[in-house]
Amino acid sequence: MGKACISPVFQRQMEQMRNIKNLIFDNDAMGELPPLTRLLFAGLWTMVDDKGRMEDNPRKIKKVIMGYDDVNAG
Repeated sequence: MGKACISPVFQRQMEQMRNIKNLIFDNDAMGELPPLTRLLFAGLWTMVDDKGRMEDNPRKIKKVIMGYDDVNAG
């Protein structure tokens, strides 16, 4: 079997992946937040770069994290 060929774009995406540890769901402060707030936090965590930055684009954030769900911040 030969070595798998991975595109440079996919390689960069894999290097930038963020992981959510299960400990976050056992945190008392997180447990007091509404479920959608916890989901938003986890989603934002996966979208930021190594320095915690991301594009300020609320529509994109909603699309990526909430998909087709009809929710709002209100």
